[in-house]
Amino acid sequence: LVFGSQWLEPLLSRMLVTPRSTVVMPVIDVINDPYTEEVPASRLYSAAGPSIGIFDLQALKFGWSDIRRHNRSYRDPEPFPSPAMAGGIFAIWNSYWEDSGRYDEGMGEWGGENIEMSIRLWTCGGRIEVVPCSRIFHWFRPKRPYVFHGGVGNRNTKRTAVVWLDEYLSTFMEGSPYMAEIDAGDVSSRVALRKKLQCKPFKWYIQNIFPELETTSRPRGLTHRGQQGRGHAHRE
Repeated sequence: LVFGSQWLEPLLSRMLVTPRSTVVMPVIDVINDPYTEEVPASRLYSAAGPSIGIFDLQALKFGWSDIRRHNRSYRDPEPFPSPAMAGGIFAIWNSYWEDSGRYDEGMGEWGGENIEMSIRLWTCGGRIEVVPCSRIFHWFRPKRPYVFHGGVGNRNTKRTAVVWLDEYLSTFMEGSPYMAEIDAGDVSSRVALRKKLQCKPFKWYIQNIFPELETTSRPRGLTHRGQQGRGHAHRE
């Protein structure tokens, strides 16, 4: 990650004027590959437009969509709500991080945790916002410098689906039939958390937060910038 000038202040300012259940994200600009000193800045960095995080119901794959496709009255640089979040770049009050359930400890490595957290935050009384005045750059490398086990990511996604999708689980399974062979493991603690937090059903999320999810297999404007892993900022 490369941090732009004054990237932190807008996030903290927004956190101070919104409820503690609001999780905020910067705009994630792109560092183009190859990332070397010989490449001029004009070619190395690409600014991302204001976008909301979204995902499809058939595979729970994350992507981005221009906010103006969903809100024609939007005016930059106002903060705006986002149905979903990238996996590793957000700021959250530490107390709310704990109260809302943290990450699912039954998950491993990375993958799927951002979808789980997105659904959980919105349905359990939270909110996700993008703060355009805060900008950081992310280098999406062509090859991971570490070993990633795809089976672990699939298990994470299966856990998310089993715990949170309710009657829409069948839609997910039809779209990803290979998931039938994936063992989600013991999800009882996450089911209990959902009950404890008195979370709304997934249908509420579709109707009130992300209505496009039910009407199309590929939400309008879905694009991918790359994959983010875990990591988050705590604020005491």
